[in-house]
Amino acid sequence: MNRTVPSKKITIVLLALLLAALPGSGQGGEAFSALDRLVGQVENLFPFTEGYVVSVRGGELILDLKQGQPVKPGDRLKLIRFGKKLVHPVTGKKLGRMETDLGEVKILEVRKDFSRAVATDPSVEVHAGDGVRSPFKKLSLLLAPVEAARASDSDRLRLDLEKKFARHPRFEVPDFDLGLWLLKSGLRPRDLLNPKNLRRLRGRVQVDYLLFSALRSLKGKGVLKYRLVSARDGSVIKQAQILSGQAAAGAAVAKKNGEQAVQTDFSTGRGKVNFIGKQAFPFEIVDFDVGDINGDGTDEFVVIDSHRVLIYKYLGGKFKLTAQAGLNRHENRFISVDVADINGNGKAEIFVTNKYLDGLGSFVIEAGQRGFKKLWNKADIYFHAIHPFGVKPRLLSQRA
Repeated sequence: MNRTVPSKKITIVLLALLLAALPGSGQGGEAFSALDRLVGQVENLFPFTEGYVVSVRGGELILDLKQGQPVKPGDRLKLIRFGKKLVHPVTGKKLGRMETDLGEVKILEVRKDFSRAVATDPSVEVHAGDGVRSPFKKLSLLLAPVEAARASDSDRLRLDLEKKFARHPRFEVPDFDLGLWLLKSGLRPRDLLNPKNLRRLRGRVQVDYLLFSALRSLKGKGVLKYRLVSARDGSVIKQAQILSGQAAAGAAVAKKNGEQAVQTDFSTGRGKVNFIGKQAFPFEIVDFDVGDINGDGTDEFVVIDSHRVLIYKYLGGKFKLTAQAGLNRHENRFISVDVADINGNGKAEIFVTNKYLDGLGSFVIEAGQRGFKKLWNKADIYFHAIHPFGVKPRLLSQRA
């Protein structure tokens, strides 16, 4: 790398950090099956309820919902009137029926074979054959850092779980890094069960549920344990264990494709690497660079994940987060970051190559008096800064 760094020791520490924080090899099919089962079990906790109005007696409605179905006194369901059938004009496929929302009904009593209910608006004229259905609501879910033997397994499992929930139509994952918030707040994941900390969290992000998970070893197999908790009061909604079917995280691999696995040697005294410590990041690192972004004469470490730029200072043997900026993670995916003072004002600009939706939306930011200011936004360009010896840095770019 043609990078200017303050010292060799700091460079070595950062390399060690990257090795610790980057995820390991992809999980096998059995592991993904375990994650799918976990998502399915959580989904089953929030089933849809759908039925019909059987008869109308004065102001009381008799519904075909009965004991054993996910309905109880006090529940409110949408009241729907069905219209003509919808047929695709080209394929001829039946798409369903027209629906008109009439309001809501409130369940009064659930009996063995039917339920009693009443329309919340007495002026609505209800007919036998009208439908009732639970209102659709996306459930907001945050994932706590996964407990695992290796940091890379923890990061990978959390990211895979997060992606599966984010793609599910019933759930949404807020654009909020819970692990980073815990780190900055000096909290551990189990501290979230404290009502005071839950109130602090809900003051920062709208969330309905928290998911705690851990990967454990049982007779050489991986066991995925999880606990779903209400973000309002900390009550446990469900806890269970799932056998993943694959070797437990952190188990040594003796041979692969007939070759002996090799561990990188960080031992001292051999003239190779002076290992002075390590520090795990609670997210997947995509790229990093080094430069003096605020013009104070010392270098900062600029790290990116998929949607955030994070600025670190190396202080007291630790990397301290000093600033960050981010974009919507569902629309953006950062590819690379380069740091260089191209405009010659004494402060290095931050060049982020970014995939935005189906194209490029790269941008350039610079440290200002209050946060960052954008110098270039949504550019259809790949960036790369080089640092030739003895001359000013150069910016290379290439259109998509």
